[in-house]
Amino acid sequence: MKSSADDGYNDNFSRGFIFGYGVPFTHTGFKASYSFNTRISAALLLTNGCDAVTRLNGGVTVGGQLAAVTSKNTTLTFNFLHGPEQPHNAHDQRGLYELVGVWKVIPRLSLAFDALYADEDHAASDGSDAIWKGLAGYSKYNFTKQFSMAFRGEVFADSGGSRTGTSQTLRGFTLTPEYVLPANLSRVKSELKRLDGKFITRGEFRRDLSDRATFRNGSGFVTHQFTTAVNLIYLF
Repeated sequence: MKSSADDGYNDNFSRGFIFGYGVPFTHTGFKASYSFNTRISAALLLTNGCDAVTRLNGGVTVGGQLAAVTSKNTTLTFNFLHGPEQPHNAHDQRGLYELVGVWKVIPRLSLAFDALYADEDHAASDGSDAIWKGLAGYSKYNFTKQFSMAFRGEVFADSGGSRTGTSQTLRGFTLTPEYVLPANLSRVKSELKRLDGKFITRGEFRRDLSDRATFRNGSGFVTHQFTTAVNLIYLF
């Protein structure tokens, strides 16, 4: 339920602060994974760096994941990354640690959380060490097979301004109603059976706040913003 790059697996239309500012989008390198049993699995990463296709410096970023199915209805996943992330600087290190939990309370209701802590040597805007951390909570309730409602509440602290450009604490609240309509195109023509799927329509209402005036409003900046959106997806 945490923010995903793939709309089809993202319960909200927009992405959260942790996804946008806290963790890398891509990795280029080597990954090995191993399942110890049906409940526990692990992965090891050796990469060029966060969002880096080529080597940033003479170092390597090491990452890992440990995932556990803790019960029939709960899972926990721990992720970490550690390595030099500044161009031509293999000395200063970044450490990133993330814990994600999912709980299927009842068939209709799912809850989840995403907690992040990260720091990096001499990466703050004033040259000091940077720290960023975030916590997000997610819920989704299916009122019917077609209609559901998702909510995300989150806080993200960027001490040093290395992630957002300003030392600030962000808070966000996002409500996303969703309606799913089956699309059986094979009823129109049998050759279209492989395109049978579903239309997903989402609305979104999002409120973001900061303790600094960082949201653009006309020619100036304010401490809050409200956005709405409509998201259309066809899955087959």
